[in-house]
Amino acid sequence: MTSLKITPQRSAAVSFTEPFMDTGIAIVVALREGSISTTAFLQPFDVALWVMILLVLINGTAIFLFLFEWLSPYGFNMQLYPPTGHRFSLFRAVWLVYTILFGASTPFDQPRGFVSRALANVWALFSLVFLASYTANLIKFMIAEDVYHNLSGINDSRLTKAEHFRPPFKFATVPYGSTEENIKSNQPQMYRYMRQFNTDKVVSGVKLVKQGYVLAAALCLQMCSLRSIALLLSF
Repeated sequence: MTSLKITPQRSAAVSFTEPFMDTGIAIVVALREGSISTTAFLQPFDVALWVMILLVLINGTAIFLFLFEWLSPYGFNMQLYPPTGHRFSLFRAVWLVYTILFGASTPFDQPRGFVSRALANVWALFSLVFLASYTANLIKFMIAEDVYHNLSGINDSRLTKAEHFRPPFKFATVPYGSTEENIKSNQPQMYRYMRQFNTDKVVSGVKLVKQGYVLAAALCLQMCSLRSIALLLSF
């Protein structure tokens, strides 16, 4: 009396009792320690949003701030030069916008017009919300996560067309078992490719995956430092 996986070939030779357990073949890959990308500080927002913030909002706010100050009777009053004692300019408007955004404690010249001052307050409120949102989203991108080859299943192109990748994707299984038999029957091209990497024992296959000699192994086993990717077949 022993436990034995039921396959079509074995069923043709011997009679089996009713199955008492359903199991499966899992692809296992090694977990690797991830690293923080050098561009992680840009990942909280996509490219389009960064362009809108840097080019449209910041520069646009500075231009409208100066425009309202130029139109205001308390500011330029639509004159070429500001009144005596008022040193506000377009450059100083840009400086004011960046100072508020980054919360820098640097002196700056304030606008005198009511509309331009209201716009500066609105920009300060936006800067507060923006920095809070950016900081909250940045945290998750600054944490190094374990990385692994996330195969979608037996029909993943890295398995079915492994020789087309550079370097080729190496994977293996234990020969003369039900796993190899099923792959041989359903994926003959995959079977012919993986034969060169096959190992004689499950423990050896796990060791090869951990050492990086092969990148994946089709085994009926889950081990520490490994990750199960997909259920291939059931019995």
